[in-house]
Amino acid sequence: MDLLHTLYLIKEFLISGVMKFPLIIGTTTLGLACTTANVGYILLFISLIFIVPFAELVCNKVLHPLLTMLINFVVGLFNKDFAIDWNPKNAAAVCRAAGETSGGAFPTNYMAILFFVFGYTFFNGLAIYNHESTMDESDDKVKTRKAHAIYGMIASLALLLVFLIVRIMSGCEHWMGVVWGAAFIGLAYGVFEFFRFCGLIRLVDLYGIGSRLLPAGQNKDITKVCFPIDQGPVAATPAATPATNTTTTTNTTVPP
Repeated sequence: MDLLHTLYLIKEFLISGVMKFPLIIGTTTLGLACTTANVGYILLFISLIFIVPFAELVCNKVLHPLLTMLINFVVGLFNKDFAIDWNPKNAAAVCRAAGETSGGAFPTNYMAILFFVFGYTFFNGLAIYNHESTMDESDDKVKTRKAHAIYGMIASLALLLVFLIVRIMSGCEHWMGVVWGAAFIGLAYGVFEFFRFCGLIRLVDLYGIGSRLLPAGQNKDITKVCFPIDQGPVAATPAATPATNTTTTTNTTVPP
């Protein structure tokens, strides 16, 4: 009985963790950003508190009402008695643990963060895998880097699938919420590529693969500058003085 009770508690703990994923991933990212000062985690945390909520607000307040009006108009042309039920099957407290349910929210905060985070980590691994090799990088390091990147991508997709299945089976999500949430994979790609465009892959790499396996010389390669850098006033260069041709006359005395 003790073993069964322990297994039950473990199951409840895991399910509770899955249902509170947005809160857990947010606090974990903040903790890693503060304790490690890793640029990648800092940028991910900034994305979670600014970029994702803004995109979610646009979807729910602008795009979703427009799509709803379009669907109702099209459906009304063929069947006026048909109506789409936007509410989830289960509106219990477990569904509200990580934010609103999908009744009228497409995507929910859960779906937006879920697809964004694992999309971000997937494209992180893909960028490391596709990073061009240099002469300073040995074949063994290239193979190891690519293998670690593949493991990271597979883990990202596997965890995304597990969390998605548990969330859908709980009855907390409408199918439209899942569709809208999947669009945040594209947002994750755009955000990661922007961060990578502005700096080195070693800086934005969450896996730490770049800092361990990429050549040290990569730190000196400045790729792009996204913000102006004030280098101070430029010292005036003295004007060049024109060259003068001088003729030297030598008086020589010739003996008689």
